[in-house]
Amino acid sequence: MIAKLTMRAAATLAIFAAGCAGRGRQLGPAEAFDEMVAASGEEGPGAVESRISRESHALLEEYLERAIEVRATNLPANPTEVLAAQLAGQGPKATGEEFTAPDTAWVDLVYASGVPARVRYVREGGGWRF
Repeated sequence: MIAKLTMRAAATLAIFAAGCAGRGRQLGPAEAFDEMVAASGEEGPGAVESRISRESHALLEEYLERAIEVRATNLPANPTEVLAAQLAGQGPKATGEEFTAPDTAWVDLVYASGVPARVRYVREGGGWRF
């Protein structure tokens, strides 16, 4: 009886492990971009905020400081929110990636309208960041 339970438990664990095997895999830059686009529609600005690099965060902070300095009223108060809405609404898809260094890559993409673009990704904190 114990042997049967042990075998059954081992089989269950093997099935569970096989189902989870892909979840721990690290995404490449193009996959990380597609994941960010999908998440931006589901989660909104927080999905983008959690997937951008320290350098991008610093640039956003600088942007907001300058907007306050010049009292710009026509600039969005939250550029990450605007980016999330654009990603969710314009449906870009990654079409390729080019590594320029071990931790730096360009992701080629095309919007649903057919317009191509290229964005820079960096490896940071164990994953690829916009």
